[in-house]
Amino acid sequence: MPAGENGCAEVARNGPGGPAYLELNVRPKGRGDTLAQREGAASDEALMDAYARGDAAAFQVLYDRWRDRLFGYLARVFDPATAEELFQTLWMRIHGARGGYDRARAVAPWLFAIAANLRREEWRRRSRRPEEPRPDVVPAGSTGSVEDSLLAAERDRAVRSALAALPETQREVIELHRFEHLSFPEIAEALGEGVEAVKSRAFRGYKALRTMLMEIQP
Repeated sequence: MPAGENGCAEVARNGPGGPAYLELNVRPKGRGDTLAQREGAASDEALMDAYARGDAAAFQVLYDRWRDRLFGYLARVFDPATAEELFQTLWMRIHGARGGYDRARAVAPWLFAIAANLRREEWRRRSRRPEEPRPDVVPAGSTGSVEDSLLAAERDRAVRSALAALPETQREVIELHRFEHLSFPEIAEALGEGVEAVKSRAFRGYKALRTMLMEIQP
């Protein structure tokens, strides 16, 4: 078995312990000319295809590209401890599903399909609505005044609070569209829905959001 595949198998056996574990244990040892080393700007699809064939360096590049977005997708609706646990489970599932990846399929909807299913499972397990989406932390060293940052954070909290009040079917479409910047065809693929159905849910959700935000404005 190639060395890179051994690194990935180690992750599958023991489970990721967060970013530090993955970076220490998945990085290939003693391998030569890998795709990730040859092509720093390789597409996600090419990297995923290489990872599925045992190139652990390709996994590292994919992980670095996607960890923040995928963790944010989970942390937006769950507390930090739950989000971290689900994040680790998510990468375990991505690793387990890599063999069935079809390079003709875009990576973004493929990843978010796995993440969306994981979120739904957690909501069903809890048998209640997801927690109110949590506001993003203002990045350290960001430009602009403190007042501007606070106003932006307040607007963001208002949007996320209104988003939490939407039906789940509308909320998940808007989250993928507004926050994750997926196109409607990509969202439809991720959720296993028709494009027109997704657009309809987004239209109703955005309309409800506008109404709620107008009502809370001073």
